[in-house]
Amino acid sequence: MYKNPEDVEGKVSSDSSKIKYIFNLVIKFFTIRSFSELIEKVVYILGLLISIGFLIVLGAMIGWTILIALLTISLALSILKLFWLWWVR
Repeated sequence: MYKNPEDVEGKVSSDSSKIKYIFNLVIKFFTIRSFSELIEKVVYILGLLISIGFLIVLGAMIGWTILIALLTISLALSILKLFWLWWVR
């Protein structure tokens, strides 16, 4: 029977262990060891907040239906572009 490579290594085996493993990864992301890491995390969080705010303002300006349609079209075109690049390689 196929086993997950993490199970073979003994890192993650049960559901509770997986949750603890993911929780530890999240905690490690927010652990700050130097000033440069602090600046990096602040920039990530500010970028996320600016992006969310931009999407809210854009949705309020042009309407949520149009915004979702535009995002869907852009995602479809990106997938089509990747398929085309794979096809003509």
